Amino acid sequence: MADVEFKKDHPGDGKRATNATLLSMWGSGNRIFAAGGIGSGSLVQSDGDAWRALKSGGHGLRGVWGASPETIYAVGEWGTVLRSTDGGSTIDEVEVEGVSGCIYKIDGDGDFHVFACGDSGAVLRSEDEGQSFQVCETGVSYRLLNIWVGPGFGSSGVVWAVGDGGTILRSDSGGETWEARDSGVSSPLCSLCGASDDDVWIVGDGGVLLRSADGGARFERIDLGVSADLEDICLGPYGEMYVVGSGGLVASSHDGGRTFKKHDKLGRDHLWSVFCSPLGVVYIGAENGVIWRGSGGSSGLAPIPY
Repeated sequence: MADVEFKKDHPGDGKRATNATLLSMWGSGNRIFAAGGIGSGSLVQSDGDAWRALKSGGHGLRGVWGASPETIYAVGEWGTVLRSTDGGSTIDEVEVEGVSGCIYKIDGDGDFHVFACGDSGAVLRSEDEGQSFQVCETGVSYRLLNIWVGPGFGSSGVVWAVGDGGTILRSDSGGETWEARDSGVSSPLCSLCGASDDDVWIVGDGGVLLRSADGGARFERIDLGVSADLEDICLGPYGEMYVVGSGGLVASSHDGGRTFKKHDKLGRDHLWSVFCSPLGVVYIGAENGVIWRGSGGSSGLAPIPY
């Protein structure tokens, strides 16, 4: 597999669309969104060319996800939930009763169901495309840092959430009830993804990489040989997998997670988010508004400069 030489995004006039730390990324086709910012929110978008800033309100943002290129959601500090139905041209805030803490991530089934997670074990559920949300009872008080709706949700109702204290939760009822799974670790778990409802990968602080192929009955710890905090993980359209974290860590697998290759061309910046587009393009969000971009696929990762 060819080595990686990403290039930073310096569009047009050489100015970045934001200087915020980019904590989450999502996209469809060439349209990509990134969200972040501490204290003051930043939501930026690209259609394959220069990035542009969108109006995102006053609070810092932590997560972004879309049901389609037009219907986009962002979440963040002080219970913030934002929704756009025109690709970000206009953005409205959704009021959520009973939630005042930070909401960290959001995900959905691409249809009517949308889920978000946050402080104090909070999980929010919407059954009307994010027009309104209800708080689910999870039975935990830890921060829930990420949530993932299984690809078979329409028939299975499977949703996963992870967070502080090694917390792993699974719902088989569309969020009505939740059961804890034993992670075997006590460190924060930061992100997750999967090839199916029952085949799940989870990353966390201290180099933690976990996998369960049996719906969470047992989690195996995969040794990446690093102690970095692993912030995000994603699967690509060709079965490739990417992990990013502190100290500029990027690791990729092209054999179903049996082996991982570490890439060392991105310096020492803290990398917070990674997204693999359906077109096989990989985007990585970092501090100070930096975005890295490269092509994925079975042949490895090659640079695509802006």
